Amino acid sequence: MKKILTTALIATLITTAADARRDDLYIGFRGEFLSSDISYYGHNVASPTGVGFGITIGSQYWQTDWIYLRSGLELSYRDMSDFRSYGFVQNVYMDIGLDEWTVRPYIGVGAGFRFMSLPDTPATGAGDDFGGGLVFVARTGITYELTERFKMDVGVLWDTTWSFDDWRTNNIGAYVGVRWHFGQSRFW
Repeated sequence: MKKILTTALIATLITTAADARRDDLYIGFRGEFLSSDISYYGHNVASPTGVGFGITIGSQYWQTDWIYLRSGLELSYRDMSDFRSYGFVQNVYMDIGLDEWTVRPYIGVGAGFRFMSLPDTPATGAGDDFGGGLVFVARTGITYELTERFKMDVGVLWDTTWSFDDWRTNNIGAYVGVRWHFGQSRFW
């Protein structure tokens, strides 16, 4: 399993880097506040709140007069009371607006893998570590152009993780992030 995940992570990094021209690359950091519902065999086990952090490496790869598409590989960590997770997600974003706009709305979706741990609960008798699962993400927000290369994102997210042993998490949250673009264009 670790070999498959490592291979998938390396392939995603190579693909992101190979598809991008040098001036289209960016790196970002995000902090988030989350509320979660954790269920086991369909029964709610816990509803913790907490914080998360993410680092993204990505690139812009297509644009028209109004639409900019970008993608990024995100590595994340979340700490919600006794529930912790870390993982990676490949996200795709669509920024909407003209080059002259300093504030742009965006939407995004992503998929990846998340490792999770949860302490013992009377409802499940689960141990400290219950493995990992597939994660699906949806985001929306606005990007504010602080400088030509430095951007700030503010938004909301929803994600769900389906583990391989009947655990499921649903998270909603808000986040603030920054991105540094290595390119020369006004928005990118």
